[in-house]
Amino acid sequence: MKTGSVKVLSTAIMSALMEEASCNALDKAKISNGKASVGVSIDLVHRRPSAIGAHVHAVAKLTENTPKGIFFEIEAFDETGLIGTAKHRRVFVDQEAFEKKCYEASKKAQQNK
Repeated sequence: MKTGSVKVLSTAIMSALMEEASCNALDKAKISNGKASVGVSIDLVHRRPSAIGAHVHAVAKLTENTPKGIFFEIEAFDETGLIGTAKHRRVFVDQEAFEKKCYEASKKAQQNK
């Protein structure tokens, strides 16, 4: 995956870090009832560059839990301060059924090539 030639933390990596932070916040909230969650949207603003090798971390706050999803506000930081913000939505799924449907669709698409 190419994300550009500039040697700084990529937006793609920041997004993954923020998604991981939301999963950690969801685990701490203990509201999954045995269900898995998947991310369905992220609105991310990469506010400042961060050097490769910088210590970067993200903090997610669960802001709302509704039938339409679990909503988070996330901030990412490096040693110099805030580098990104995001709003993220996840939904609960039955993991076995979700994966089965995904792989069946993929297999069908491959067969139709």
